[in-house]
Amino acid sequence: MRPSVLSRRVLGLAAAGVVGLSVLAPGAALAEEAPTTTSTAPTTTSAPTTTSEPSTTTSAPSTTSAPATTDADVVAPAAVAAPTGGAYRLVGDEWTALVRGAAGSGVEYSLDGGTTWAAFAGRSAGDGVRVGELDAPGGVPLGVQVRNVSGADRSAATVLDSDAPLGAPSGVATSVSPLAVHVTWAPASVPSGRSFHYVVWFATPGAPTPNAGLEASSSATSALIPTLPGQAWDIYVETVEDGAPWSAASPTVRSETVPPVQLGQVPTPADGVLEGVPGSVVAGEQVLVSGRGFLAYSTLQFTMFSSPVDLGTARANGDGEFAVPLTIPAGTASGTHHLVATGLAPDGSLRNLVVTVEVGGAPTLANTGFDAVPVAAGGGLVLLAGAGLLVGARRRSDA
Repeated sequence: MRPSVLSRRVLGLAAAGVVGLSVLAPGAALAEEAPTTTSTAPTTTSAPTTTSEPSTTTSAPSTTSAPATTDADVVAPAAVAAPTGGAYRLVGDEWTALVRGAAGSGVEYSLDGGTTWAAFAGRSAGDGVRVGELDAPGGVPLGVQVRNVSGADRSAATVLDSDAPLGAPSGVATSVSPLAVHVTWAPASVPSGRSFHYVVWFATPGAPTPNAGLEASSSATSALIPTLPGQAWDIYVETVEDGAPWSAASPTVRSETVPPVQLGQVPTPADGVLEGVPGSVVAGEQVLVSGRGFLAYSTLQFTMFSSPVDLGTARANGDGEFAVPLTIPAGTASGTHHLVATGLAPDGSLRNLVVTVEVGGAPTLANTGFDAVPVAAGGGLVLLAGAGLLVGARRRSDA
């Protein structure tokens, strides 16, 4: 509802002076102006002697000079703006309200049509939105009204809408492939006109909160989660209302363990060249390798051939690129070798970058394998293809 505005209309009243009628007595002269024919005046000179009536022209009310009303006089704005809208619904066994356009100084609510009011102890959800529970053990027989508070002033009341709860996605299922978990679900039942999206939450088994979450559009029914190999994940999907903290979550399912990439030979044809490696290196030498064209934040696995040697894993950045230091294992036999970086392409398929390198000379460094800066804590899953990454973990919500 829009804030109510108190208006009043003032009508100006023009008062006209009442002028008395003066009649001359018979035979009276009119000084210089009086004609000599006054003796032939009509017999109306016998009219009642109103000449003794006091003249009222001088006592006319002074309202004839009242100023005109202005727009400022016509409309007086309310001291406190009313909430702009919101909704309430039954969540579990608690009545919960969302108020939009809430004043920072406070909000009150009424469940009996505005007869009695109580303070609304809701939490701020940003942008003038407050959400909280209502003390309504017997329900809300007359609906919910809210008003803003500023000191001793109160705004006009705003009636909140009654909303049906969101439905949760159903039929959540998972499957795994090298470096990825595939999640599918059946659409949630959501009341018409409500804007919403999905969030795919994942956690290491037994963790009290999810490691992270991935957003998906309201039309999505599947998600691809890139991850490190050797890990199973607890996953659930949540329906989240846009612009509101209400949601409904599916049951949790556990995925199988994500397998690593297993390459028996140098993949041909390659999808691109692993960059940054000079044509000739010394065993034990560290080189900075780089590449691009991968699914954002996806895991990369590095392998060295002829005999495959696992050199470890790293992650692409948000643009699907990487640049990491890689050490040629000490003791690598002299001769021609291949370095391979394998990860997920944006469409979820495997992508391989390959470079040929000549190894020679004695080892110069004691450490072997891959040396990179960790990208995500806890091996966190990182991005849903075509969607945004939700930074940080949150508790599961059925609100």
